[in-house]
Amino acid sequence: MTAPIETTGAAAEAQPEAVLEGAGKGRIEGRSLGQIAWSRFKRDKVAVAGGVIVVLLIALAVLSRPLQALLGLDPNAFHQDLITPTPRCPRAVGAV
Repeated sequence: MTAPIETTGAAAEAQPEAVLEGAGKGRIEGRSLGQIAWSRFKRDKVAVAGGVIVVLLIALAVLSRPLQALLGLDPNAFHQDLITPTPRCPRAVGAV
């Protein structure tokens, strides 16, 4: 069993001046919820990778028309040469 801590004397008295010693050196600023969420997001590597993929998909969707024009693609073109007259699947013909 240990002895109780000495709580009498000058060391046990409150000294408010000691608390105020470091107050003039710099202000402590709190962080907003957005700052806390952003710092947590930056630390999570999987979330950052997912965010990058989402941003790339959005950019691809926004730039789809200029990319079609740049590559010479027509999304409304009908390609008759890619359609075969006979189906390749035997079930589609009726052979069960």
